[in-house]
Amino acid sequence: MGTPKPLLQYGTQTLLERVSQTLREAGIAQVSVVVNPNSQGVVREAQRLSLVTLFNDQPELGMAHSAAIAIKNCASDWIAMLPCDMPFLTPQVVAKCIAALNEQAEVVQPFADGRSRHPVFLSKNLFSNAVTALRAGSPLREFLKTVTITPVEFESSLPFKDIDTMEEYEESLRLLKLAAD
Repeated sequence: MGTPKPLLQYGTQTLLERVSQTLREAGIAQVSVVVNPNSQGVVREAQRLSLVTLFNDQPELGMAHSAAIAIKNCASDWIAMLPCDMPFLTPQVVAKCIAALNEQAEVVQPFADGRSRHPVFLSKNLFSNAVTALRAGSPLREFLKTVTITPVEFESSLPFKDIDTMEEYEESLRLLKLAAD
């Protein structure tokens, strides 16, 4: 894509800024980002946005290792985990998931079109087991098969669309422009 995904531009915002602002507007006070320490541009952007920057010094271990780092460093009762490439995520979607958090829930997760989506909200009661599973190489989706998920249903899958290719990035820019007009 020519640049790290978190630094893709959406108007005057980077994708990282857009997603972190969405989380903050939904009421999440502390937003952290797990980053490869060699991605100096992303590190600078996270610092500019006053995000807690956590370093994955073994990026070759993949997203499971990054998720384990995030969970291990979370001091809250819940952690919301998501990739930063979700430009259509809204504060209303995140707030609806937050409203479903309760003492009986282990995991709260949005569902749309019959599929589980991000962000995944994980209770602190599962932090230790999740870190153990993730460090053993199990992806988060496999760990989630072992716990009870409280689903939050959404009619549209658009808020959960991510960006994997330059074509998807260009399409997302067009869709966001149409929504703003």
